[in-house]
Amino acid sequence: MNVLRFLLIGLVVLLALGWVGQRHLLGREAVPETSTYELDLAAVRAAAGSQPGARPQRVNEELIAESGMPRAAIFAGESFDPWPMVHRSFQLVWEDRSLVIDAAMGREMAEQMAFGDPPVFHEEAYARMQQGMERAETIVFTHEHQDHIDGAARGNTAALKGRVRFNVAQKGNRTALELVSMPLDLLEGAPALPPGRYTPVAPGVVLIEAAGHTPGSQMVYVALRDGRELLFLGDVAWHMRQIEELHYRPRLITDLFLGEDRAAVLGQFRTLHELNQTGELEFVVSHDADQRKKLLDAGVIGGRFEL
Repeated sequence: MNVLRFLLIGLVVLLALGWVGQRHLLGREAVPETSTYELDLAAVRAAAGSQPGARPQRVNEELIAESGMPRAAIFAGESFDPWPMVHRSFQLVWEDRSLVIDAAMGREMAEQMAFGDPPVFHEEAYARMQQGMERAETIVFTHEHQDHIDGAARGNTAALKGRVRFNVAQKGNRTALELVSMPLDLLEGAPALPPGRYTPVAPGVVLIEAAGHTPGSQMVYVALRDGRELLFLGDVAWHMRQIEELHYRPRLITDLFLGEDRAAVLGQFRTLHELNQTGELEFVVSHDADQRKKLLDAGVIGGRFEL
C-alpha cells in the first residue's frame, strides 16, 4: 500500500511539473506595462534630415520564399495549426540610386529552414533581388539570421563588395555569419556601420539599434519624399498582430531556439505598441503575409524591384 501511495504521489508530481513546464515554455506572458526600450521619434527624424539630398521616392519588395510555422511558435498559447510566413527583400528607390534592406535566402537555405511542407521558392524574384543588390548603393540587414543575409552570401561577391554594410554587432556575430558561409570579402569590403542609437545611412533613412532578437538587430526608419514614414521591424515581431495585441513568442522559441534577449524584445514590444497607436508610422513586418497583402493592395509597397 505504501509503495502504491508513493507511486501515485510521484505521478502527481511529474504531471504537475509537466504542466508547469508546458506553461512556462509555451504559455503566453504579459508584456511589461512600462518599457526599457527608448525610441525617440524626434531624434530619428532629425537624423533622417541630417543627410543632404532628396529622400527616397518609393519602396519595392521581392517575395523570395513562402513557408509555414506552427501558429503556437508565433503566438504563445495558441494552436499548433500551420501559419504562413513570407520571406522578402526590400528596395528603396531614388532617382539616381537605390538601397536594399535584407537579402532573404537562397533555395537551399529555404529548404533547410522549412518546418513541415517544403517552401515555395520564387526563382525569378530571387534573380531580380540579386540584380537589385548588384545595382544598389548600399545593402543593410535588419539582423544576422540566415533568412535575412543568406542571399548576400550566395550572391556575386565581386559585385556586392563594398555595398554590403554590417553594423558592429552583426559583424562580430561570427557564429551567425558562418552559418551562411559569408564571404570574407563582403565582411571586409566595407567598414562596419558606425555605432550609435540612430545611424543615418542615406537621406531619409535611419538605422535604429534594437538588440534583442539578435545582438545586431536593428530597425530601419524610412521617410519618403511624399511625407510618408515607414518603420521596418525586421524580426522584432513576426506578425503585426503581435505588436497590436502585445502577443509575444513562447519561451520554447525565444529561449531554446533563437537565444533571444527576451526582456529586451518585450520592452521593444511595449514601445512599438504605443508608437503604433499614434498612427504616425507605417510598420513593415518582414514575415507577415497578411500585412504584406494589405500594403501591396494599398500601393504602399511595389511588388518587384526596379532594375
